[in-house]
Amino acid sequence: MIKYIAILLLAGCATAVPVKQVFPSVPQELLKPCPALTIIETQEIKLSELLNIVSANYTKYYQCSNVLEAWTTWYKENKKISEE
Repeated sequence: MIKYIAILLLAGCATAVPVKQVFPSVPQELLKPCPALTIIETQEIKLSELLNIVSANYTKYYQCSNVLEAWTTWYKENKKISEE
């Protein structure tokens, strides 16, 4: 009787169906393109306007940098989970 149970268990293990995992889709917040930086097209500009443009460009850059970092982290974590 034990031999038959062992054969059934081994036969069940041999016919296991492989499971295909689907890589998750990317959150939409991480797919938005970075905004364009403001370009100064004139030589005659007030210092206050120049500082405002530079400040706005730095803000845009660092926001885009944060999104890129979040995207990289999300991808690495999900790739690791998917491969396990």
